[in-house]
Amino acid sequence: MLYSMVNHSFCAGSFVRALVIATAITGFATEDGFAASIQRVDQASCNLSISGPIVAGDFEVFDRLRQQVEEDAPLPWVSHTVVCLDSPGGSVFEGLRLSQLFYETGVQTYIEADSECLSICAVMFMMGRVRGDEHNRVSRTLEVGARLGFHRPRMTLDEAMTYTADDMSTAYDYGIDASFRLMELATLPHPRRSTEMIPAELMARMLETPPDQMLYISTIREALAYDIQLSGVAVPTEGQLRPSHGDMLCENAIAAWEQRGGSRYESGLYSRQVFSFSAPYSHSIARAVHAANGERFPSGSYRIDTSRNGLYGAECGVMLGTDSAQVCVWDGRTGLRIGNCSSENGLWSESFPTWATLHPSTEISALGTQMAFDFEATQWTLCSLYEGVTERYWGPCHQAVTFSEFDGEGWMNHSITLPNLGTYEAFVQGERYEETAAAILSGDPAQRVNRSMEGLAFECLENPAGLRLCVFP
Repeated sequence: MLYSMVNHSFCAGSFVRALVIATAITGFATEDGFAASIQRVDQASCNLSISGPIVAGDFEVFDRLRQQVEEDAPLPWVSHTVVCLDSPGGSVFEGLRLSQLFYETGVQTYIEADSECLSICAVMFMMGRVRGDEHNRVSRTLEVGARLGFHRPRMTLDEAMTYTADDMSTAYDYGIDASFRLMELATLPHPRRSTEMIPAELMARMLETPPDQMLYISTIREALAYDIQLSGVAVPTEGQLRPSHGDMLCENAIAAWEQRGGSRYESGLYSRQVFSFSAPYSHSIARAVHAANGERFPSGSYRIDTSRNGLYGAECGVMLGTDSAQVCVWDGRTGLRIGNCSSENGLWSESFPTWATLHPSTEISALGTQMAFDFEATQWTLCSLYEGVTERYWGPCHQAVTFSEFDGEGWMNHSITLPNLGTYEAFVQGERYEETAAAILSGDPAQRVNRSMEGLAFECLENPAGLRLCVFP
């Protein structure tokens, strides 16, 4: 089988060429098995469901049931079909036909907890929308506990068969046809943004992911940037929302506006470095803790200093609520404007879900409990625990990070929960210029060490009592 490594860029021409070449050579993964089960359902989240591999003939079955749903609907001027998706992928052509139908007729897409939507199913999911006279918006919802995954296309061939030059030429033509259909879908206009239904960055990341791997949408940064709604998210109490949450909201609003699901930073406070035992700069942490600086708009909302977002001569205003969060951003250097920061009365035009106040790298899977808002960032990862030379634990663990400030220095507080062993507390001082940052593990001073375990690079803290806690950041 022939493979091509494709370097992507975000300019339109090279993006299209990369998409055409990759899909022509490969194609989407096709799973063996029976046809998908497509049926009407009476559930709170959907009225139709597709479960199983996508195969030829599914389009006609689904469209017939969709028409029945719309005929039974009380309001004829807006689409009512909502489909729950649970599929590993399947036929690229059938999936593209269904994707086009979703967009043109207004089919909302939903992935329930414990369900998965992978490969061509993920493309179908991204076409979810409501359509009507006064209702024209994207509607694609990922429930906490569900899995949404993309990967680069491929073609599966029967190795027992012999293929002629004509066979390969036909396969090549099919690949070209599929590539243009996918390109047309990806670039369909977003109903409420001057952008595409599938952002170019997401398509490029998909093409970077080999066919035997999967790019899962796992963080709130990705959900916001790719305009994916989340459900099953816990609602915070008013007391849980702090100035640092407003700081995170400013950063997330910018990422969403620029449609950047991948981190804008390789290191620093807004990168995955928050999960590291080598903390970001101390002053960055302390500034996030006191982001509002006590200054408020007349409306009572916070005015946030956003220069640490990479925007100079900028300001951000946030209003934190338990049901939604309002934000405006203005940057005089780049011209970026989100909402209206100039109004003395605090007029807002951009609303975000409350979960957008958490760190961009916070995992969607952690949002099902109210406890997520007690921290700035949370994730599931791998950990190990040693007492002396005795291994007490190796396996999955939950890591939650909060920001704190003491005597002007910023600290990262790591609460690491190991199944059946409880929670271990680690405190790491932010990086300081030409000075060694302190670390504390279970109340004792600790030193940082790096370990390689099972072929993975772990960061560890070790105290004089012989306790060594390691995480895979």
